[in-house]
Amino acid sequence: MGMYMWAWARAWPLAATQGCSLADALRKPELYLFWLAHYAGTGPGLMVLSNIAQIAQAQVGAFTDERQTACYTYADYDRIASAFVVLCGGSNCVGRLLGGFVSDRFRTPSRPAWFGIFLLIMSASLLAMSLVQTLGALCVCCLTCFVAYGAFWSLMPVLTAEIVGEKNLGTVYNIMSLAPAASVYVNTVLLASSVYAAHTPPHAPQLCAETVGMADGKCFGRECYGLTLRLTAGLGLLGAACALVLAWRMRFFYAGGGRDEPTRFEGVTTRA
Repeated sequence: MGMYMWAWARAWPLAATQGCSLADALRKPELYLFWLAHYAGTGPGLMVLSNIAQIAQAQVGAFTDERQTACYTYADYDRIASAFVVLCGGSNCVGRLLGGFVSDRFRTPSRPAWFGIFLLIMSASLLAMSLVQTLGALCVCCLTCFVAYGAFWSLMPVLTAEIVGEKNLGTVYNIMSLAPAASVYVNTVLLASSVYAAHTPPHAPQLCAETVGMADGKCFGRECYGLTLRLTAGLGLLGAACALVLAWRMRFFYAGGGRDEPTRFEGVTTRA
């Protein structure tokens, strides 16, 4: 059994370089572990990105002061939303650069482990986002959340190639792309919208409706997205667990030099 496991471990880099058939790729448990981790990471990130204007609006509230003597205007909300959109976009860009750099620069942890680490960062950011009470703290949470989100997208293509090889990479990559699509539907359309609607009062505050023309259907307060953010933080923890299990299952691949060192197997030299 020991000899068999060693031969299987040494075969990993060769399989990763030459690729496997689509049927063999779809039978790999590693692919499904990674699909679930990708589902758990990208969906919550897209949920926050889709709702960041309303999340910031709910965090700010309707009134400009604690005595509730004046209300925010639509122009105020637009400026706040624009600032958060820019912050999320910039953090996403930094995360894509950072995810690729750290996974190439540092051999330990492995790429699946890095994916799990970024999932933990996102999970912590989402949980903190559900608890913060100031716009400054919300900015910090968004920054760390989207650094992690960007890292997912830089790690996903290369990890997919390491799991199934290059032969059917295009098809498998599109299968992996179904994960964020499914996750954003569940977390945004079903979960976030339902929680927001459940906590939205029937009418806008009377003062705001009279002075700035605030329309009905707006939710203010942490409860508007609190449950959604906590549930997606829990989903991130489950995704991190899947990524760490994947790292354990692929430990022979990385130990055998599958990332960037030549590996000889039955007289064939490969480079992953």
